[in-house]
Amino acid sequence: MKVTRSWLENYIEITNTTDELCHDLTMAGLEVDDFSKIEDDYLIDIDLTPNRSDCLSAIGISRELNSINSQYKYKSTTESNKHNPTCENADLKFNIVENKVCPRYGYMYLENVPSSCNTPEYINKRLRDIGITLIHPVVDILNYIMIDIGQPMHAYDADKIDGEITVRQANNKEIMSALDGNTYKLNSENIVVSDSAQIMSLAGIIGSEEISVSGNTKNILVESAFFAPNAMADKARLLKLQTESSHRFERGVDYNLPREALVFLSQIIEENKICDFSNINFIDYEDFLPKTKEVKIDHDNIRKSIGIDISDNEITDILLSAGCKFDKKSNTIKNPSYRYDLSIHSDYVEEVARLYGYDNIPVTAEKINIEPS
Repeated sequence: MKVTRSWLENYIEITNTTDELCHDLTMAGLEVDDFSKIEDDYLIDIDLTPNRSDCLSAIGISRELNSINSQYKYKSTTESNKHNPTCENADLKFNIVENKVCPRYGYMYLENVPSSCNTPEYINKRLRDIGITLIHPVVDILNYIMIDIGQPMHAYDADKIDGEITVRQANNKEIMSALDGNTYKLNSENIVVSDSAQIMSLAGIIGSEEISVSGNTKNILVESAFFAPNAMADKARLLKLQTESSHRFERGVDYNLPREALVFLSQIIEENKICDFSNINFIDYEDFLPKTKEVKIDHDNIRKSIGIDISDNEITDILLSAGCKFDKKSNTIKNPSYRYDLSIHSDYVEEVARLYGYDNIPVTAEKINIEPS
């Protein structure tokens, strides 16, 4: 995961040097492989463990820094869920056959995209700084949102869509020409988004060349979905393929992000007067969405396991700083929707140790009584 210091500073106050910032991240388990100066900024390359998909975004890393140390204070921002559509939605029909794989499918229609429109300069610069190639203004904005908040989205040329859009299993030996220039032979293990005539994308992995957005595209359908991580695992790897989208979906994306991402997209489009946009629409199968897990907390066990003298309130405060919800009456805790790695009590023991600071835990030599024979 590559991000610039200034991108993080969009969310939090950073008074430390970049070297100190990287040390804090590494000590919390987000190992910094390298950082380098670029113009008046720093590029930071973070090597994340597979269980920390929540940090595959600028806001995720900022949130983590705030949990590690309160000196990384959130900047006061005016959050807005304002969405003021300027056009009607396209007359499209959807059929989510694989609703266990895709229990949440969101979309928005963009109309009259001018061929002369440009990627907003601040987005242009941030993507260039982290090494992402600019493709098309709308696609660039989608890539920016993915790095910023962590939700992958996909853009289709709406005028090339033929009939009902379906999320389904691929047919054996079905062929798709992908955006990377390669042709993939699929089977029933693959999940695709298709219309009546063609495959539109390998779900959550890569789009089809035939329906891709280009400089001549006038109308765009934007997909913002949740794909279940257990269903996405190994799907890209078996095709010898890895994309930014698959990297996130197979590890687990917050199932509440698809709507937030589409609202964010509409705000960027409106601010920069790029094109018209429709209402946001969702097809949800609530029964198949992930559920937060309630775990009873044993404070004594946490103290004993870590080997530190820490009060119940301090333990609770640490877990609250990680975004968890604590119920004092039942002494239970619930993980936030973006933390798939918090599911059993030992996960919370590790989380307290990590956020307390491994370097703050005293080293105590074990005493062993040895009696001569």
